[in-house]
Amino acid sequence: VQSIIKISKGCLGFGSVIPGQLMEREFEITNQLDQIVIVYVMTECLNPEYKSQSEQVFSSRKATSLVSSNYFYVVINPLATVECRLVLRAPKFQQTTKFLGNMK
Repeated sequence: VQSIIKISKGCLGFGSVIPGQLMEREFEITNQLDQIVIVYVMTECLNPEYKSQSEQVFSSRKATSLVSSNYFYVVINPLATVECRLVLRAPKFQQTTKFLGNMK
């Protein structure tokens, strides 16, 4: 996969957040081939205590879209870069915890 696409950041940190806060971090996906590539981006929260929540903890979106989801497809032209965003919606719980997530 690394010979096909490059992701600009391996880790996206959010620092301290307050319950209910919405934060975003930017990352880029670069197509390293001389042909069009279709990429499926999926985000998930790895904290077991938040998996049953009705609202997503992590989601993602293309920078040009206002709608975030736990997955999206992006078509990337040859040797082009697409800007994306990872979104954290901090659960409305009054406790100190680390949010663990995965992007595939």
